Amino acid sequence: MMSIDVLSVVLGFVAGLAVLGAFVAYRSRRQPGHGTSSETLGTPTVGSTDDVANGAYFAELARTVPDMVVVIGPDRVRRYISPACEWLLGYPPEEMIGQSPINGIHPDDRATTMEASERLFKGEVSVALTTYRHRHADGHYVWLEAHFATRWNEDGELRDYVGVVRDIGGRRREKLLDTERNARIRENNRLLQMAEQVANVGHWRVDVQEDTLIWSDQVYRIHGVDSSFTPTVADGLEFYYEEDRERVSEMVGKAFEEGEDFSFQARIVRPDGELRHVASVGHAETSPTGEVITVFGVFKDITETVVAQEQLRQSRDEAERASQAKAHFLANMSHEIRTPMNGVIGFADLLLESELADEHHEYARMISDSGKAMLRLLNELLDLSKIEAGRMQLSREAVDYGHLVRSSVRLFEPNAKAKGIALDMEIAPDLPEGVGDKLRVRQIILNLIGNAIKFTEEGSVRIRAREENGKIVIRVIDTGPGIAPDKLNYIFEEFTQLETSAPPGTVGSGTGLGLAIARQLAELMDGELSASSEIGKGSVFTLTLPLVRCGAQAPARAAPSDAASFRTSLVGRHVLLAEDADINRKLAVAMLSRLGMTADIAEDGRQAVEQVRAARARGEMFDAILMDMQMPEMDGLEATRTLRADGFTANELPIIAITANAYADDIEQCLEAGMQDHLAKPIAIERLGPCLERWLVKRAPAAPVASRTVPSEEDEARQMYEQRKARLREQLAEIDTSQVPGSEQSGHLRDQLHVMAGIAAHFGDAELGDLARKTERELKLNTDDGALAAAIDELQTWFER
Repeated sequence: MMSIDVLSVVLGFVAGLAVLGAFVAYRSRRQPGHGTSSETLGTPTVGSTDDVANGAYFAELARTVPDMVVVIGPDRVRRYISPACEWLLGYPPEEMIGQSPINGIHPDDRATTMEASERLFKGEVSVALTTYRHRHADGHYVWLEAHFATRWNEDGELRDYVGVVRDIGGRRREKLLDTERNARIRENNRLLQMAEQVANVGHWRVDVQEDTLIWSDQVYRIHGVDSSFTPTVADGLEFYYEEDRERVSEMVGKAFEEGEDFSFQARIVRPDGELRHVASVGHAETSPTGEVITVFGVFKDITETVVAQEQLRQSRDEAERASQAKAHFLANMSHEIRTPMNGVIGFADLLLESELADEHHEYARMISDSGKAMLRLLNELLDLSKIEAGRMQLSREAVDYGHLVRSSVRLFEPNAKAKGIALDMEIAPDLPEGVGDKLRVRQIILNLIGNAIKFTEEGSVRIRAREENGKIVIRVIDTGPGIAPDKLNYIFEEFTQLETSAPPGTVGSGTGLGLAIARQLAELMDGELSASSEIGKGSVFTLTLPLVRCGAQAPARAAPSDAASFRTSLVGRHVLLAEDADINRKLAVAMLSRLGMTADIAEDGRQAVEQVRAARARGEMFDAILMDMQMPEMDGLEATRTLRADGFTANELPIIAITANAYADDIEQCLEAGMQDHLAKPIAIERLGPCLERWLVKRAPAAPVASRTVPSEEDEARQMYEQRKARLREQLAEIDTSQVPGSEQSGHLRDQLHVMAGIAAHFGDAELGDLARKTERELKLNTDDGALAAAIDELQTWFER
């Protein structure tokens, strides 16, 4: 059925031809030889009444049709043009009469137009058809189509050329649009085929009424057949593995009969016998009456995914079986060894209480000590087994959440700086202390911060801690790639991890246990670990813990508040203190005295090694060494390696690191060098006592000793601290930050900062200690990015306050 637009064009064209034919006939009667004179159409002069009537009729007709009627004389200029030229080209008729028809034609179209006109003018053709662009009065070009015919008189002489010119811009635009649309369709089809090949996905379509099946190229490839093969629905079903065929056929049949959509995974067998795993989704298209017309679907080869999932499942099953076997082995081993070991230790302790020769007494002590060391090892192995078996027992102790968050964030400052991302924390000043398992809370926070930095390539990682509705809420906010909504719960499953180099939401490398353990620990503490995320904007992980205030319920295993708990086991012990800062030595000696212990002093690592060697030569030995990591001559790490190379074992001589830094890599370096434990400055007696007790061999219970205080040493230490603080303030006031890196001034300042970082908190200036530690680290990095100047500025601002 012809559209209204097409019909109007055809009718207009017919009308134009009618005008052209009538006008030719009319002009014939008006030319010489017919007894009339040549006049402009619409203005006839001398003639019959019919002539006058016909002229008026044709003039009116020319004015009403949308096409231009044009008459060109033998001299090839316009003799007449109808009023339609004004709305087609914007010119009134009188401006165009007397001009060459070539005037105004687009330069690119002029040659072809002149060629067609010349053939008409030379009489090679009697009718000429041409398309061209003509300039409009307002400057733009209009696409026109011209039909011209030659008119001769009875004597065979040329009279003129009569034509109809019409606007074909709309038609041409439509043709161009059709061409562009067809080009886009071809390009889209090409891209679709390419995408299907890359993704190993094809599409298919069934015409239910015609019972025909159409496959895309990729579906042919998946089936392993040539595209010349023309499949039917029955042919397609024959490819499915026999055990899957009935299920697939039932779902496809329901789609054909009831219009029910379907989705399935199945196996197909290629002509060469290869088995492939495929997935297909189908959708039925129905008529307005509900009749199924076609069923369309996609078809994907998922063989690699299925194989990978099966391998992962097998690996996970093997890992779980190994974990269960290990837990079972540890439990059995603990039971089997603990029973005889209790007898060994018990009888050894009985021997120690009896009258024995000195040599035999020493043997009994060594048996008892070795047995107890074995039991400690067993307890540690059982703790590991309980974690893996989900039987973890949490401790209850006082937790300073603000300090816990601050210390955790400081561990990752070097990592964030290395990646060029900001690491900020916002800790509410009124954040209360509570009761909980400090070790496990710290474990969760470290995991969240570590993940945030790992997955964030630019922007920032922010840590917020505050009390909300009677709960401790800690949020870790990053500007990483984000996680798809359907992956948010998935990431908390065991053996699951997201890959940073692939698009968000794809499975990557790693054990994938961190977040799973973190959530389990949070739930064990009656808390919650949740996540929210938006692709391209980042993620927010929120740890919510119940707030049990310290005054509400006494912790079951809280750290002791004074040294009384340790005096029984530590009294009389003698240690070596290796520390280069005099004020730190004073503080440490004061704390050791409170614990009933004594100490020898070494001011650097070389002295420490020499004193230990000298003690062995005398037949004596220190019970332990408290070793600062950063000292002149020889640092704590080198001194420890030297002592271990000399044959001093950890059982014989435990070495405990003391440092102003508490970063993960610092702790790892200490352990690798042969140290057994780590104490971060500022050292508190509540942490020093338990740490020493863990590593010092216990003697038989000694008689309690009266509490001793060392007020003179503490007063002297405070006086020395105030003097150091004043010197640091003066040094900062005189410093030139542009000249500091690499200069001698840098070394002096770093020594001052190192001491201040370790002792400031002990005297109530925790913020000063943090700022000193930060500035010391920037001095070590020796970068020229303004970070050092900013750190020094913060220190100066603190002193001004």
